[in-house]
Amino acid sequence: MALVAAPTAAEAMPAATSAVTAPGHTIATAGTLSMGGTISGGGGAVDFWKVKLLGGDVMQFQASLPANVCCSSNYRFELFPTTTTDANFPQTSPLLDSTVSNSTKAVVDLQAAYDATFILAVCENIGGDCRGTDSGQGSNPMAAYTFKPTLVGGGIKATVGAKETRASDRLAKAPLTPIGNFESGGGQPVDFWKIKLLGGDQVQLALSLPFNVCCESSYDFNLYPPGTTDTNLPQTSPVANVSVNNDTKGVVVLQAPYNATFVLAVCQNIGGDCRGVDSGGGANPMSPYTF
Repeated sequence: MALVAAPTAAEAMPAATSAVTAPGHTIATAGTLSMGGTISGGGGAVDFWKVKLLGGDVMQFQASLPANVCCSSNYRFELFPTTTTDANFPQTSPLLDSTVSNSTKAVVDLQAAYDATFILAVCENIGGDCRGTDSGQGSNPMAAYTFKPTLVGGGIKATVGAKETRASDRLAKAPLTPIGNFESGGGQPVDFWKIKLLGGDQVQLALSLPFNVCCESSYDFNLYPPGTTDTNLPQTSPVANVSVNNDTKGVVVLQAPYNATFVLAVCQNIGGDCRGVDSGGGANPMSPYTF
């Protein structure tokens, strides 16, 4: 019996056209970012907005930066998880970041790993990420800049995206994912779901991976047997394992060897299987992907 997961084509999500939102220089004062308008920033150490996205949405910024950026400046655009606050900001890694340098006009893409209201942070002349502003790094105040945010990819229907089952990075909390769901992941070292299958069932996953996967990334999709826990994962071999390389669109198949509720694990840049994350291997956080 063949079971097919995920739609094969994304349906465009219309961009909102509402009032331009000024940034907050703290997360507590961050306004909500709207798509389609031209946004102005600068004048503080870091700019914050809140932005609501569905898993797989690709948000593109057409940025217009100061004239001297080609000579001396760089700007970082970063997405932080929805739980980020001013208090825990220094200890919270960004899910995604993109740096613009040596250009006064630039295009930046950031993709949502799951359904959430994220924190968008922008900073200037930081050697690491925008958390450095908390210890006095970067330009303060930042030079003025503008950008226009639009949705250019992903953009599934809200009714489809609402059915997403967000993965856990702990086996003990792995949710059950139904066959046929659109799922998205990334933003953590490993994603775990549970999936109920009969012996011989073949699960086909229609994948959409980051644009840079063809150059530097690989993804592993593993099925682990029932009874796999956070404690015994390092000693437990997957019953099925498939890797994806050099392709931003792909189809993989995992076959169940018997009737069971299995653990579906996904990891990036491991070079083996997802047990490697237990010893610090792989990308952390993973780049966003959908299936």
